Amino acid sequence: LRLTLTLTLTINLTLSPNPNPNPNPNPNSAGWWWPWPEPKPDAAMAGVYDVVIVGGGLCGLMLARLLEQQGGVNYVVLEAHEERFGGRLWNTPEGLDLGAAWLWPQFGQTHAPALSTSLGLELFPQPPGEPKGFAPPEPGRFRVEGGTYGLVERIVAGLPAERVRKGCPVTCVRRDAACPAAAADADKTYVALESSDGGVFHAERVVLAVPPEMLAAKVEFEPALPQARMRAMRNAKTWMAGVTKVVLAYEARFWEDLGLGLGAAGPAFQVYDASSKDDGVVGITFFAFNEEDLDDDEFVGPMPLTLTLTFTQP
Repeated sequence: LRLTLTLTLTINLTLSPNPNPNPNPNPNSAGWWWPWPEPKPDAAMAGVYDVVIVGGGLCGLMLARLLEQQGGVNYVVLEAHEERFGGRLWNTPEGLDLGAAWLWPQFGQTHAPALSTSLGLELFPQPPGEPKGFAPPEPGRFRVEGGTYGLVERIVAGLPAERVRKGCPVTCVRRDAACPAAAADADKTYVALESSDGGVFHAERVVLAVPPEMLAAKVEFEPALPQARMRAMRNAKTWMAGVTKVVLAYEARFWEDLGLGLGAAGPAFQVYDASSKDDGVVGITFFAFNEEDLDDDEFVGPMPLTLTLTFTQP
């Protein structure tokens, strides 16, 4: 039995901020990776580092956390976003996930439970109500109480403020650069990183924790990377970057009271129960394509939205 509800809503959609340079390619993706140098504790004041991490998403921040725990490494994280870290992780104020939501401890993310526990965060199983046509292997997915952005907030809170910088979009990465600030190592060469505001950072090594496609489009490399590598970077599409994630909040799980499960039709696909633990906030999440060339304001501004959700009876 299929029950189709057509809801005509005038809403402000809150979306996952897709165009943000942050998830996690292999640090070897640009080919620059070599053994740890001897630490120089006083060099940071001159903008000279052992390690510069480009991208303050979960990958870059996790590396910074490991370096901080290891100690003796002079590093800094450069994040392009002016206001926050976290990349494609983001929540509503109530804790509903607008970005990546699920952890899969038994399917590759084996360290996720221990990391969450160490940060004082609790995992809970994804509420039942599988999306129609989308049934991942069991045992299923887990979510972070309060939203996955809590991982970012807790990691950043544990790092010294001078080690994480927002509003520093890197525009050029130049190898074999002299560093006037490192007078004691005048014969040594570094990797120089230039930001859009004219800032220059020097490092003995650089980790690019940014989607390869975005690196190819927004960062100049000197000397130029091989054409085959640039082509591969341009073709490395970022997962789910081409869709819009939408969250609708409700007072209660009305579909359960009617004995219905979740499905999808119309503009919505991969519909699932986005409610927080213990139903502190009840919500439905789905994805949709923006088929027109609209900017964010045009797409999410107040507008009539005809949304068709299909509920199925088990």
